[in-house]
Amino acid sequence: MKVCNLQFDKMSGKKYFLKYLCTYFYHILLYIDIHVYAHQVIFNQGLGTYESVTALVNTSYTQCLNRFKGYIGHANTMVYKRRFSMCYMHFVCGTFEYEQEPGSVLAHRPMIEAKDCLELYEQGWHEDGIYTIKPVGGSCIQTWCDMTNGGWTVLQRRMDGRENFYRPWEDYIRGFGHASGEYWLGLENIYELSIIHSSLAIEMEAFEKGFPPNASATYEHFRIDDESSNFRLHINGFSGNCGDSFAYQNGNMFTTKDRDNDKYEEDNCAQVYEGAWWYNGCHYSNLNGRYLYGNHSTYANGINWYTCWGYHQSIRKTVMKVRRN
Repeated sequence: MKVCNLQFDKMSGKKYFLKYLCTYFYHILLYIDIHVYAHQVIFNQGLGTYESVTALVNTSYTQCLNRFKGYIGHANTMVYKRRFSMCYMHFVCGTFEYEQEPGSVLAHRPMIEAKDCLELYEQGWHEDGIYTIKPVGGSCIQTWCDMTNGGWTVLQRRMDGRENFYRPWEDYIRGFGHASGEYWLGLENIYELSIIHSSLAIEMEAFEKGFPPNASATYEHFRIDDESSNFRLHINGFSGNCGDSFAYQNGNMFTTKDRDNDKYEEDNCAQVYEGAWWYNGCHYSNLNGRYLYGNHSTYANGINWYTCWGYHQSIRKTVMKVRRN
């Protein structure tokens, strides 16, 4: 470290050479880190072939290097290191645009690491859209940020039925879908976000003939446990305009079609009601149920909020979002 900080040499020529050498080895190490990360997270999860991931790494690394190579040997070498690290970290987070500022065309992809949408909002990012965040103790993820209402991180969204929500345990842990449309952020990510005291807001909208046309529910305190406790739900402090259909799920573990953690001894609630949820025995709400386009003859297997629309009316849109208190 003393070599790279040049605390021992007063000769400018040697300083320049050593700065060049240090920064050269520095970005070589970053390049290795990029490869390791990309192949662990992208290739090993089946999101691309070895060749496609390698090409992506090389392209991104070249962009980073070309963008900041002017800083090699610069009097303030640490500026180069910080800026190249930002470029590298933004690659890790899955975005490739550089030096964006609030108000720019790509303002929804800041070059700043933030733990949630509220932190970005507090830094001046006030446009709704897809942002990259890194929850405390977690990894980089992309999510929709509701900046209009003050920096809420969206955990779940249903809007058109394009995404299949009847999925196994591992999918619900990792998350699925895309932040531009329907998606589930992932139980592990939700756990990381809820470690800090947070509120949960749920917004719902019925189909055209549904009544009431919309409803909302807010919980002043929201968190879930980690996987060792099957992501048990904890909520309190309800306020809303169409009844509390989530309270019955409070204190229960998460259940999917292949992981039965509910209190219904005769069957798996997720299989019976074609969803995945914090089922009790079984539910008053089923926001990850089937997308059934309004009234349905089947019982309680749609996107249901019982206290407002009963068990035979599936709603059109839902948004679940969290924000630090």
